[in-house]
Amino acid sequence: GGGAMDSGPTRSTMGGFPSLEYTGTVKSPEGTMVTSRVVLAFNGTAEYFVNCQYTAAHEDEIGVGCDQVVSSFRTT
Repeated sequence: GGGAMDSGPTRSTMGGFPSLEYTGTVKSPEGTMVTSRVVLAFNGTAEYFVNCQYTAAHEDEIGVGCDQVVSSFRTT
């Protein structure tokens, strides 16, 4: 069990709103280290978040996908 906060909060933008980004790592029940990158935004009435989880073997591809989701995120 247990995990660690690797970084954060870091200020960024999601959906045109100020957001905070955190990165943390935890060991899965199978023993694999899994990183979770969470971006949180609040537009004044609702909270939004994106959580991208990945293992070291998939960090680059998931990182690119997560960046695309966060940068294209829109609220209506």
